[in-house]
Amino acid sequence: IIDESFRINRIFSGILNFARINKMQLEEFSLEPFFDEVLLLFQHHDAFKKSVKIKSLYKGKDIRIKADPEQIKEVCINIMTNAYEAMENGGVLTIDCEKNHSFVTLTISDSGSGIHPEIMTDLFVPFKTTKTNGTGLGMAQAYKIVSQHGGHIDVKSKQGTGTRVQIVLPVTSHG
Repeated sequence: IIDESFRINRIFSGILNFARINKMQLEEFSLEPFFDEVLLLFQHHDAFKKSVKIKSLYKGKDIRIKADPEQIKEVCINIMTNAYEAMENGGVLTIDCEKNHSFVTLTISDSGSGIHPEIMTDLFVPFKTTKTNGTGLGMAQAYKIVSQHGGHIDVKSKQGTGTRVQIVLPVTSHG
């Protein structure tokens, strides 16, 4: 009963969070310490596995972005959770970022099982999930946040070899 009440609470919290229109608190921040903090936080997440090796390709790149750091953190944690869950027996999580004159691209890749092509079409649809304990709100919420920042999410996946998620944001994000 207690476990079920926690699950129901998590579902309702997710629904309320998804329905809420959050005002963005834009600030300029550097991506290297941002990703370091996200990875540190993620070590205490339910999905974290020590059997997953982390490749931090963002290290040493002095890339700054103007966005809501808490919302972008939520996006990254939602994507990382899916990545870790796709690597049941361990694997490699790669985090990188690139900047050109108009966009900053945050890339989170995994060496997991990949996403079935039929699931790809509904990836950002709220409440669609293949997970037993999932709410189907993680990627929908990520899409909503990135869209509010004037960006988009690009997902490439091949079954058996993994998934690459790119969060593309304008150099100066706006709402």
